[in-house]
Amino acid sequence: MYFPDEPLNEKDSSFKGLGSDKDAAIGRVLPPTKELESDSLIVAWDIVLERG
Repeated sequence: MYFPDEPLNEKDSSFKGLGSDKDAAIGRVLPPTKELESDSLIVAWDIVLERG
């Protein structure tokens, strides 16, 4: 799980090893809901588990 626009992502050997799957490992930043402070961040990741 990686954060978008994080400069250290490209220095991470696991991240670099993802190749074309990098986008799937980066979270999506969503707008805060009205229940949260306006400067809060909501980051969502879709995690897919595979058998194998």
